[in-house]
Amino acid sequence: MRAVFSWSLRALSPEAARLFRLLALGPGPDISLAGAASLAGHPPAGIRRYLVELIQQHLLAEPSPGRYTCHDLLRAYAMEQLHHDESDEQRSAALHRLLDHYLHTAHTAVLLLRQSREPITLAAPQPGTTHTSLPDVEQASAWLETEQPALLAAVHLDLATPGWRAWQLAWALDIFLDRRSAWHELAAVQQAALHTAERTGDILGQAYAHLSLGRNSVQLGQLTAARIHHQHAATGFETTGDLIGQARTAVGASFAADREGNIDEALQLTEESIRLFEKAGGRLGHAYAVNNLGWCHTRLGHLDLGLSHCEHALALHEQNGDLRGVAATLDSLGLLHFRLGSIQQGIDCYHRAIMLYRHIEDRYNEADTLASLGDCHADAGDTTAARRAWQQAVTIFDDLNHADAAELHTKLATP
Repeated sequence: MRAVFSWSLRALSPEAARLFRLLALGPGPDISLAGAASLAGHPPAGIRRYLVELIQQHLLAEPSPGRYTCHDLLRAYAMEQLHHDESDEQRSAALHRLLDHYLHTAHTAVLLLRQSREPITLAAPQPGTTHTSLPDVEQASAWLETEQPALLAAVHLDLATPGWRAWQLAWALDIFLDRRSAWHELAAVQQAALHTAERTGDILGQAYAHLSLGRNSVQLGQLTAARIHHQHAATGFETTGDLIGQARTAVGASFAADREGNIDEALQLTEESIRLFEKAGGRLGHAYAVNNLGWCHTRLGHLDLGLSHCEHALALHEQNGDLRGVAATLDSLGLLHFRLGSIQQGIDCYHRAIMLYRHIEDRYNEADTLASLGDCHADAGDTTAARRAWQQAVTIFDDLNHADAAELHTKLATP
């Protein structure tokens, strides 16, 4: 087979032959034009003709427009040629450009998907890196979906490349995977990022990985693990002086405390998060913390105080244009109005939250809000409406294979 492949390789221009070798570095099953251009360190317009040349020599295939792949045997042959003809420095530089392409494009994409997230600071991409333009949420989501196999594989590359931070790509993937309710996959990604950060002594990277694992553990009902991860994250962010990280960790820990039923602790942690967000100037996270403050007061029976904080949070989220934040606060207001006796107003808030979650494709929170709506209907004595909401919720939870479905199945089984 090597002899057969070599005939095709000798028919190539030197530039196409080099690109063939470099394509072996791609971590995913296929690669885009921008990814190939980043590997070669040249603009996409100049790379396209070499890709066509590789296709004509049957060394590459284009199974869908703009996506390029080759057979495993060809990839293995390309890797042999790569190690023979390219130096360690050349291979490292090419891979670093490709990883920077993935990282910077993913960072752009996730900030479009979740406008409530403060960006992290990235090093400038390596010269020759191509950044994919993503003008809107739809294209950002489509890019992440298409590149998901390569992005996940890139995080799992345990590299010692100077300047490469696997946790930063894991940070970008966090929102995408959470939105898809892929919590077990998310945990694997963050564990890989944590391992690399620990090996390289990257304290900030460890803190961000622990923060994500803490939030994810709450989602999976692993509350002891969540507490441990949040403690590690808090220590790391304090060591590095990252106030936004400290604030987000306090919010995450408050969610875990709330799930455990420790509402006083959740309130204390939320108040601490607000102080930190205000000190750091983190207006996006601050709005979520204010809603959480209202939620905690509601859970403690301080309804007027809870209403005041949640209405303030709603105004902040609307001002920020954060649809997810608006939905989360409407969920809180739904419970508040039910408890204040304003049943129809509570129903309206819940339905607005459900529609927003559906619009932004946040299926878990859509189901969670439906379940809360059902509980409020049941408390108000409307069992028909309660069962209807629970049934809609459990359908989603079952589809997500989420543990929250069990309690709803029990409720629905009760006459």
